[in-house]
Amino acid sequence: MPPPVDPQLKKKEQEELDKVVAKRFTANPRSVDTFGTTTLSWEVTLPANSPFDIEVVLDGDVVQPIGTKSVTMSSSRTFSFGAQTEHAGRALKRVSVNVDDSACRSELLVRADDIVNVIKAEMDQRFSGNSDLRLKDNGTTVSVGDGTIGISVPIEIEVASWFNADMAIGIKLAVSPGRPLSVSAPTVSVDVRWHFFEHLASLFCSGAVQSGMEKLAQAFLADIVQADVVPAVANTFTDKVAEFLADLQANDPQARTWVPRLVNLTAAGFTVTGCPKPSQ
Repeated sequence: MPPPVDPQLKKKEQEELDKVVAKRFTANPRSVDTFGTTTLSWEVTLPANSPFDIEVVLDGDVVQPIGTKSVTMSSSRTFSFGAQTEHAGRALKRVSVNVDDSACRSELLVRADDIVNVIKAEMDQRFSGNSDLRLKDNGTTVSVGDGTIGISVPIEIEVASWFNADMAIGIKLAVSPGRPLSVSAPTVSVDVRWHFFEHLASLFCSGAVQSGMEKLAQAFLADIVQADVVPAVANTFTDKVAEFLADLQANDPQARTWVPRLVNLTAAGFTVTGCPKPSQ
């Protein structure tokens, strides 16, 4: 752990920051359409001959005491301007820029039930048609939540004259909102419960076999999920977004280019918000 900061040192740094003068911090314009651009402009006077290094920060990023920055706006936000030393900080000014998103359009493109049905059918098919595998219960179960798709596949494995086992496959897909959409598989788990025939159990190796089989199955399934399942889900959502935006542009009297402001997965399903780009 770093040593504690001397309170007197921090006090002196704060006193120096109190001498910082923010002459100007503005945004022009203060209101824009979605994906419009505003220009931030600032001017700060730092105390002369300060014994401390004083930095000017814009939303946490160090900037020069005098400068401008153009920002493309997708949603309304407030910009913060301040100054800092090694152990102290001071807020100087804040400015808010409003984004008029009244021209944007949002639509639920894929209902959660449809996501569930498509993935269930795909996973059930993958684990069917093998005489050594049997889907248990009602097969694959799929749940859709905020940014996640949970997949559970219960399987019974039976190899004649050797063993049988129950295998529970768990997959969690993470769907991150934004532009572009991101789909990943942070969780692929395999849980095996073996039911050995008597002669195999007598070898006293069931624990080692179970652990090894789980690791092999997990690695194998992780490769399948990354190579097949993740791209399939991402492509399905991406294609839906492209169709939605193309339809908006085709029906736009101004023939503007439409781009996604946000794509999102919730318990209700997959939603996209599209907005027209401002005319140049």
